[in-house]
Amino acid sequence: MTKDLFLGFGSNMGERLNLIIKAFSMLIERGITLQSVSSLYLTEPLGIIEQNEFLNCVGKFEFKGDPHFLLEEIKAIERSIGRVERFRWGPREIDIDILLFGEMILTTDKLSIPHKDIIRRKFVLVPLLEIDEELRDPRDNSLFSDHLESLGKEGWPELFLEAVLFEKLIELEVKR
Repeated sequence: MTKDLFLGFGSNMGERLNLIIKAFSMLIERGITLQSVSSLYLTEPLGIIEQNEFLNCVGKFEFKGDPHFLLEEIKAIERSIGRVERFRWGPREIDIDILLFGEMILTTDKLSIPHKDIIRRKFVLVPLLEIDEELRDPRDNSLFSDHLESLGKEGWPELFLEAVLFEKLIELEVKR
């Protein structure tokens, strides 16, 4: 059965925009169908602040398969793009997180669906709600928009590139 899949993307090293576009392209090449993308946002890093700002966005995909297989594919894409594991909250060439996988609720050593920090991160909630403002947390049926509102207006992500332009750049990369 095909499920709606929401993935979060981030990069704060190298050619950030190109790395995120490449990640989308590689997912599409693996048969994961892109349905829509959010705009790209500039956000301050968490934890260790002496690093570049992140570019963040969310993509909505259709996926038919196992979440553990999906995680392995995502990790392979991250490695292929050049991600090097450094330290928690450190700089990243590319970071791809599984945010939501249909209505699935799953917690293992390697994977938490929904993403364990989804309701605490503006840089995830803002682009997620741009795609679907009525999305609900499958754990308790709460609106993600209510969680975003509870976080306040301070530290709001800054628009970097609108979704319509970002989507065109992804299409161009896929056609190459």
